[in-house]
Amino acid sequence: MNLEPDRFVNTKVSIGVVEGKGRTVLAAQDLEADELIVSAPVLVLKGIEHYLMRIMPCINHLFTWPRPQMQGGDTAAIAFGLASLCNHSNTRANAKVIPDYEQECIDLIATSKIEAGREILIKYKGPPAGQLVENTPITMSMSTRITD
Repeated sequence: MNLEPDRFVNTKVSIGVVEGKGRTVLAAQDLEADELIVSAPVLVLKGIEHYLMRIMPCINHLFTWPRPQMQGGDTAAIAFGLASLCNHSNTRANAKVIPDYEQECIDLIATSKIEAGREILIKYKGPPAGQLVENTPITMSMSTRITD
């Protein structure tokens, strides 16, 4: 694996606080639809690691990581960096999470124009892992019911 040196350096986002939600990711500048917002390296959890994480409170911060070619059963990934702080919205999501399996990272991509200062929101729930294919959005692997 040969990581691109500037891939994880970013000035497009900042951390903010939204009352009732806590910390969140905000656009630090205007972002266009389909623009790469930020990349985040991930730690891929396989088999028993994935199971152990599912019974701990951090389950709410795991991303599905559907790689059928990986051995060891179900997989998930912990994202490092600002992408892991995005809040959810089932109806107002303005970004999606695309996995890069080669580089073991996720890319947060704008799905619509996002004005500076606006909260960046992703959908935490999506299609079942077995229905995901390469280059389609992945979702948070939540243990709790999400409402919007």
